[in-house]
Amino acid sequence: MDDLREAMLEYARKQFDKLQSGAEFSVEDLFEDFSWRDIPLNHRISVGLRFHDLFFDRRDSKECESLVKIGKTEEEQQIYKRK
Repeated sequence: MDDLREAMLEYARKQFDKLQSGAEFSVEDLFEDFSWRDIPLNHRISVGLRFHDLFFDRRDSKECESLVKIGKTEEEQQIYKRK
């Protein structure tokens, strides 16, 4: 993964750490300080998948220690809830 994607993943992780218990969010929400649509699609997809893999062992897993998958946005982005 290139440096930009690694930096984006690290940024997402730091933003996640700031969320309070019960917060609902998508990976896009973690980048609220940026114009999400200006980030290349391949980078957005890559960061979303890598963020998921930080917490879940398998793609079909519904829960982990920190997060619960609660649905999808109209754009098919995964919505999470912080435990």
